[in-house]
Amino acid sequence: MLEKGWPSMAFIENRFSGDHTNWWVPNPAAVKAMARTCGLKLSRNPGHEIYFFEPDPGQPSILDGWNRSEFLSAIGQDWLTEVDSKIKKTEQGLT
Repeated sequence: MLEKGWPSMAFIENRFSGDHTNWWVPNPAAVKAMARTCGLKLSRNPGHEIYFFEPDPGQPSILDGWNRSEFLSAIGQDWLTEVDSKIKKTEQGLT
């Protein structure tokens, strides 16, 4: 995990760059890995620590995966219906 290029994040206690809400600082490999996990691909990297991502049609969207209910909850949408649907599909052996 200490190899160069390995995704990692540093925990910054209390603040980073004067921002009291910024406690985690990912390295470039971690930023790219998190985006890939969300179904995105890097489209441009025009400067140091500047990344543009777009949906990767070859990867499932976070909206289609297991965490859709978490996404809906985070944006204030009805997530309980999604959970009920997942449970019913699991009980029917559809997942």
